[in-house]
Amino acid sequence: MKDVVFINGAAYWVGFDWEENKILVCFDTKTDILSEIPLPDWVEHDHIPVIYPFDQSIAYFVWERRVNHLDMWVLKDDLIDGFIWEKKMCVCTSEDVGEEVMGVRNNGEPILAKLNNFITYNLDSHEANDFVDSWDCWTPEFPYAEGFAPCYVISPFVESLVLFDI
Repeated sequence: MKDVVFINGAAYWVGFDWEENKILVCFDTKTDILSEIPLPDWVEHDHIPVIYPFDQSIAYFVWERRVNHLDMWVLKDDLIDGFIWEKKMCVCTSEDVGEEVMGVRNNGEPILAKLNNFITYNLDSHEANDFVDSWDCWTPEFPYAEGFAPCYVISPFVESLVLFDI
């Protein structure tokens, strides 16, 4: 899970309001304003929140574990209504797909782990595509039990420069 996502000078993370409902918290570094953005209405309370950058916005992923169901919501900034959530994708995954979204490709496709490979879901057709055929070739020995995936991390490469005015 990504803890904090930075987009256009604002930091976003999942938090809780006073009633312990999950919300998206936004801190705008340009205005020093902290705000709350409600999550989509029907989101279950027991899910694990996952957020990633998506085309200068936020992608919010929701797993419904009982039926291996994945939804992808994208935060849109509506000039009239403020922030609104748009459902971008809704797929039923196979049982051997892990529940964690590992990352998001530049084209917006979510990356998920499936047994010994990575897959992505096409946002238009909602079909799974092989992303990496097998990571078994990356490790000379298999220090994990059969049927379990090795530890791995996907992090985006972002070229940036931070200037400190001290």
